[in-house]
Amino acid sequence: MVFLSGQIFPFRVFLDELTISATSGFWLYRPLTLFAYGVSGMALWGILGEPRGRLSQSERFWITSLFLLIPFNSVRAVVQGLYSYTFSHLLFFVAWYLLVSRRHWSWFFLSWIFFVLSFPTHSLLFFVILPAIHCLTCRQFSWRSRLLRFAILGLTSLLYRPLTGEIWPDLRFNEGYNQIEMSFLFRALLVLASINGLSLLIAMRTKSPNSNESNHDRRLIAAGLSAFSVGLFPYMAVGHFPNLSDFLVLFIPNLSEMDSRHSLLLPLGTAITVVGLVKTAVKKRYQDRVLGATIIISTILCASIYLQYYTDDLKQEGIVRDLRQNSSLIPTRAVQFQDFTLRFNARGRSLYHWEYLGMLKDSGLGFDFEIMDSGGYPCDPNSQVSGTLVTINSTFGRLRTVFTGDAGIVLVSTPAKLCGPGLTALAVHKLQP
Repeated sequence: MVFLSGQIFPFRVFLDELTISATSGFWLYRPLTLFAYGVSGMALWGILGEPRGRLSQSERFWITSLFLLIPFNSVRAVVQGLYSYTFSHLLFFVAWYLLVSRRHWSWFFLSWIFFVLSFPTHSLLFFVILPAIHCLTCRQFSWRSRLLRFAILGLTSLLYRPLTGEIWPDLRFNEGYNQIEMSFLFRALLVLASINGLSLLIAMRTKSPNSNESNHDRRLIAAGLSAFSVGLFPYMAVGHFPNLSDFLVLFIPNLSEMDSRHSLLLPLGTAITVVGLVKTAVKKRYQDRVLGATIIISTILCASIYLQYYTDDLKQEGIVRDLRQNSSLIPTRAVQFQDFTLRFNARGRSLYHWEYLGMLKDSGLGFDFEIMDSGGYPCDPNSQVSGTLVTINSTFGRLRTVFTGDAGIVLVSTPAKLCGPGLTALAVHKLQP
C-alpha cells in the first residue's frame, strides 16, 4: 500500500513520503509518530533551558512530561494522514531549539529552514510568535542579533503564503475547509485578547504578604495561558472550538471523534499553566505528588482512548474477515451498511464511506461499489435504487474484545431499496432507480 502525504506543498509531499519509504513502508507511521513526539519532547527540554536558570530542572521535567502525556493529540498515532502534521510539529520544535540555543548564524539558517519546512501546517505560521518572542529574551545573543532574528521570522511568517502562491501558482487548497471568516476571526481575536489580558493581570498582581506564591510561579501561569491562546487562535480563526464544551470533549474518551487533530498546539501552554497553578496553589512538599498524579491520570486517559482505537481496528478486521468468507454477501453494486456495534468505534465516531470501500477492497471484493447513505434525510421514491443492506452485529462487549482480540463481528445482508448516495445525482454514479 502507498503512503499519501497530508500536505499539498510539493517539497513537503516529497519529504513526507521519503521518511516513510526510507523506513520500509507506511505501516511504520505509528512508531514514527511516537518517535517524532519523543524528539519534540527532547527539543522542548532544551527550549525550556534557555535562558539558563529561568526554570528549574524539576519544572522542565514536569512541563515536558505533561506536554507529551496530556491527551490532546491522541488521534495522531492512528490516522495516517495526520503524520504529515506530526512531521511539521517535529520540525518546528527542533527549529525552535536551534533558534534559542545556538549562537552561530549557520545554526540560525538551519533553524530557519526547519521553520519553513514546517509552515505547510499553517497554524504554525502564527504559533511562530512564541519562539520569536523567546529569542528576544535570550541574553546570550546581542540585542541586534535578537532583533534581526525576530524580524526574519516575522517576515517569513507574513510572506510565506504570498510567496508560495507565486512559486506554485497552481497550488490549490480545499475550498471552504479551514477558511477564515470575519465571525470566526472576531471571536478568535476576542478570546486571544481576553486570555492575554488575564495573563497580564496575573503577572502584574501584587503578592499577598501571607501567601506562599512567588512572582516566578505567577509568571509561569501567565506564560502558559499566553502560549495556550497562541496555539488556540489559528484554529478558532477557521471555526473550530466554538464553545467552551469543545475543550472538555477532548478529554472524554467516547466523544470528539477526530477533533483532537485541532489541538495540535495546545499541550505546551496547558503544561506550563498546570505546573504554574500547582506551584502557586499547593504546598511545596505536596507539589510533586500532585503533578505525579496528573501524569498518572493523563496516562490512564490516553490508555482508555487508545483502547477504543484498538477495538475499532479489531472491528474493521472482523468486517473484512466476514466479507472474505462470504463473497456472495453483496450481490449488488449499491450497498448500505447499518452499524449496530458503535460501542467498538473510537471516540464515538462513525465509519466513513471510504473506510467501507477500503474494507471491501481488502476482502477481495474490489472497489466497484457505491456506499449509500444511511437515510438521514428525506428521500423520494425516484431517488431510490435496488441494493443490499448489510447490518453489522456482535454479541461481544468491549472488555471481551480487548482481552480476546476478536470483536465477534457477524454481517447479515438483505435486499433493500436504498436512498441515493448523499445528495449526488444517481446518474453520476451510473445507478438505476
